[in-house]
Amino acid sequence: GDPRHAGASEALLEAVDDEVRALITGCYEEAKAALEQNRDRLERIVALLMEKETLDEAEVYAAAGIERVREDRHLVGTEGAATAARTGSPSVREDGHAGGSGREDAVVQSDAVVRSDAAARSGSTSHLGPPPDPPNR
Repeated sequence: GDPRHAGASEALLEAVDDEVRALITGCYEEAKAALEQNRDRLERIVALLMEKETLDEAEVYAAAGIERVREDRHLVGTEGAATAARTGSPSVREDGHAGGSGREDAVVQSDAVVRSDAAARSGSTSHLGPPPDPPNR
């Protein structure tokens, strides 16, 4: 329900909104800067996608000019997570999912496929704008 009914003041709600806005704006600016700094890599990947339409993981790394680091795929469960924590290597279960539980699980694909979409084939590009402001109170 309404946070004011729980005793939250307008000043507190505004402070929370301001903090959330600052976090979102900061993340947006960081992501935008990363995309701008790596635009040449992204354009090389797009060009290769336009040519081949399908790329495997190794081709994406090569197009981006990034050295590919192999993961330790033999790590399983919590033992693997402990090893990963010590070595900095991600824990990967035999089923191809990241080790750990619940929200930490993520699919890891060693031969991930990247496909171009209709926008890439049409040559259109999208430009990011600033994030929207939260609704006013």
